[in-house]
Amino acid sequence: MKAKISPSSLGGEVLARNSKSHAHRLLLAAALGDGPSQVLLRDPSEDIEASLACLLALGASLEPGGWVWPIKKPYPQEVDLYPGESGTTFRLLVPLLCALGIRGRFHLEGSLYKRPMEDLYQALEAHGVTIRGRGSRAPSFSGQLQAGTYRLRGDISSQFFSGLAFALPLLEGPSLIEIVGPLKSKPYLDMTLEVLGTFGLDLKKEGSQIAIRGGQSYQSPGRMEVEGDWSNGAFWLGAGLFSKEGILVRGLDPKSCQGDRQVVAILRQMGGHIREIRGGLLAQSSQLRGLEIDGSHIPDLVPVLALVASLAQGQTKIYGIGQLRYKESHRLETIGQVLRDLGGRVQVGEDWLLIEGVPHLKGGRVKTWGDHRLVMMGALGGSLAQKEVLIEGAQAVNKSYPKFFQDLKALGGQVTIGG
Repeated sequence: MKAKISPSSLGGEVLARNSKSHAHRLLLAAALGDGPSQVLLRDPSEDIEASLACLLALGASLEPGGWVWPIKKPYPQEVDLYPGESGTTFRLLVPLLCALGIRGRFHLEGSLYKRPMEDLYQALEAHGVTIRGRGSRAPSFSGQLQAGTYRLRGDISSQFFSGLAFALPLLEGPSLIEIVGPLKSKPYLDMTLEVLGTFGLDLKKEGSQIAIRGGQSYQSPGRMEVEGDWSNGAFWLGAGLFSKEGILVRGLDPKSCQGDRQVVAILRQMGGHIREIRGGLLAQSSQLRGLEIDGSHIPDLVPVLALVASLAQGQTKIYGIGQLRYKESHRLETIGQVLRDLGGRVQVGEDWLLIEGVPHLKGGRVKTWGDHRLVMMGALGGSLAQKEVLIEGAQAVNKSYPKFFQDLKALGGQVTIGG
């Protein structure tokens, strides 16, 4: 699908969509509960639908109104699971499947099979799991996961630790997770631990270690609401900085565990005018300047920060973002290419982007490599550019934000979908 975005003046109000990171975790915990849980999810995406399909295959059930009934016992002996291209779904479910002693095969789509898993695989194999087809589109797992000490590098993916945190409390004995070296994307692990605490689990994190009692059970808290998504809401806050009218974003919790709430502080440091008003955040036209940004814990903010930086005065360096190589695309290289296609100036390093601000973006043709965040980046770039932007592969936005173009139009965006 192609989308043509013409230059326009954006402004108005938008409600932040639900956080898929929070939704993944709430739904998985609910499927492990001791009774039904109501998970209030306003607007699912392809990734969330993939998680729901996997939970149904494991024996959970869903009812209208967001009710999730837990996985039934006895557990199935063998399952085929289809996580789509959702890295969170895959990485959270692999340790859980092994903890439940279920033989399973995952059928991976897109670039998911290329994402690094070896560190997690080795830890699972050292604790009773047999893995076949590693590195393929259909890896399979068998055996019963055992309690013990799990040591994994922290600079690959915090999802490894989140997956183990979901699984290890279900085993008979105590376990210890040791995080070796610096932990990237730490707020996502914090979110996991918060959700597990809501379901009554006892995990004690001290420094680089997480101590976990065995023999625990998930206790349904009843009704839960999925938070607003700071990752996607950040695009509207960034766009608002170029709008005289401004864009008001509602539904974002400033006390959320989501690390991407840092976008407000970062944009303000760049000179952005963002203020709290009428229960939301209003971002308005600003004189922006370059900044050095540590992106190690906020990789999903990099596309919008890079776009904003391309229209700021001076240089912006975003560093500590080597993990972007393993997203839906090689996001370091592809962000750089999108900016260049729009008329921006950028250098790409091993784990950094160096962006030189330009007076304006020119427009052009943008390729998105099946990456949802590049679609949003290109679309907002098209609204701010001098000439129209043609986005190829625009359907990728459905992975996290199916209503993105609808919301863009509601804010005054000029969008033509076709092809």
